[in-house]
Amino acid sequence: MLPDPRQLPTGSSPTGSSPTGSPSTPLLPPTSHLRPGITSTEPGQGQGQGQGSCHPLPRSLSPSKIATFKDCPLSFKFSYIDGLKEAPSIHAVKGTLVHRALERLFWELPAGQRSLERACGFAESELNAMTEDDPDLDALELDDSRLATLLRQSKTLIDGYFHLEDPDTIYSAGIEMALEADIGGTRLRGIIDRLDMNGDGNLTITDYKTGRAPSSKFERARFHGVNMYALLCEEVIGIRPAKVQLLYLQQPCVLSMEPSDQAIRAIRKNISALWNAVVKACDGGGFLPRISGLCGWCGFKDLCPAYNGASPTTVTSTTPAAGRVAAGTPAAGTATHNSIPAIPTTPTGSAITAGC
Repeated sequence: MLPDPRQLPTGSSPTGSSPTGSPSTPLLPPTSHLRPGITSTEPGQGQGQGQGSCHPLPRSLSPSKIATFKDCPLSFKFSYIDGLKEAPSIHAVKGTLVHRALERLFWELPAGQRSLERACGFAESELNAMTEDDPDLDALELDDSRLATLLRQSKTLIDGYFHLEDPDTIYSAGIEMALEADIGGTRLRGIIDRLDMNGDGNLTITDYKTGRAPSSKFERARFHGVNMYALLCEEVIGIRPAKVQLLYLQQPCVLSMEPSDQAIRAIRKNISALWNAVVKACDGGGFLPRISGLCGWCGFKDLCPAYNGASPTTVTSTTPAAGRVAAGTPAAGTATHNSIPAIPTTPTGSAITAGC
C-alpha cells in the first residue's frame, strides 16, 4: 500500500493522490522533513578542528560540495570554508525559477490539475516574488526587457518538462526533500527535487536539469549526485530507490539508471576518501587550485593564484575538460599536482537508459 502524503510530517507533504487511492503509513520517519525553501548549511561553521588544524571543518558534505572539491579544492575552500559567494548568473537564477515553478506544480495542485498553463503561471508569480526579495536576481540588474526574456526562456524549459512526462500521472512522496545521514563517520546531506512512487511501491528519484545534457562520454558521471541521494534514501527511509533519473528540460531528454549495489558501495568509498582529503587540507595540506576547462566559469578568478602570477609549484593541473578552455589559463605543463588522493568514481555496474 502506498503512503498517504497527508500523513507525512506537518508542512511537508505535496498535494497529490496515490495511484491506488489507498492511504497507508508515512513513508518518512520523523527525523526527515519535506518543505520548500530549504537552505544549505552555513559555511565556516565547522565540527571542530583537528590537532594543528588551519581551517575549520565543514559540518557536512553534500553532492554539490563533493563535486566542487573534485573540480577544484580551492573553489571548495572559498565557498564552504570561507563562506564566499560567487557572483550571481542568469543561468543560476533561471534554474531557481524553473525549479520553484515545478515544485509548486506538485506541491499545490492535485493530479488532474497539473497543466502547462498552471506551471507557467507559477513561473510568472515566482518571478514577481523574486524581483522583490531575491538578492541574486537583484544583483543582475535586469531591465524589463531582459526580465521578459528570462521568463520566456523559463517557460520554454517548463514546456520541455511537459514533453518528458505527464505530471498528472506522477505520485510524489516528497518534493524538495531534505535528507541527512551519517555515512561512515561523515555527515551527508542532500535535497531531492522529487521522490516518486509507482503503483508497485518502487521509488524513483527525479532531478531536474536546466542546463545542456552531457555527451554519451560524460553521461555516467552525471549520476554521481543522484546516486548519493539513493544512498541517503536507503539510510534514512530504509528503501533504496529502484531508479534515478535526470530530466534535461532544454533538449528535452531523460537519462536514467538503476543504483546497483556496486554503485552504492563506490559512493560510500567516495564519500570516505573525499572527507579524508578535506580533513587533510584543513589540517594544513592546503586547498590548491586545479586548472581545467571549468575555470572559464569560475567566479573566484580574482582570488585564485593561478591567475595572479603565483608560483607554478602552487598550482595543480588536470586534463582540461571537454569544450572550450578559459582564455589566459596557465599552461598545464608549468604546474604540478597536489597531494589530494584520487577519488573513486561510480562504477559501470548499472545500465544507463538514455532518452536524449
